[in-house]
Amino acid sequence: MERAVIEQGTLSVIIMELINFDSLVADFDRKSVFALMIELAGELRKLSRNKATIFHYKDENQLVLLCPNLDFDGTSLLSLETLGIINEREWRINDKGVVLDVVLGYAALGEKEMSGEEIMQIAENILEMQKV
Repeated sequence: MERAVIEQGTLSVIIMELINFDSLVADFDRKSVFALMIELAGELRKLSRNKATIFHYKDENQLVLLCPNLDFDGTSLLSLETLGIINEREWRINDKGVVLDVVLGYAALGEKEMSGEEIMQIAENILEMQKV
């Protein structure tokens, strides 16, 4: 965050939550679902042209993409492309096709200086609004 502010750059965050995580674990197993999430993270890394840092977030069904030098419009576009990949690709666990039900929340650091907690709170609020 400090680096983005000092360099007057941008920094974006996208939180992705797999809504049907529990039902997938019930149908398969936790290890297989986590393997699928790792595969999804790899696809998201490719989508970001290897610029995003992807990591596990608060809950076991959440991933975060931290994207340096990406403004709010770019973050919106990356979010749409993420949903496109998730919906267009055939996802499989143990050779059985599965549907990934995801919601996204995102925020971008730009003109207004924010703390790490503030940018994550904005993304979390958008994520929660998607669930309603």
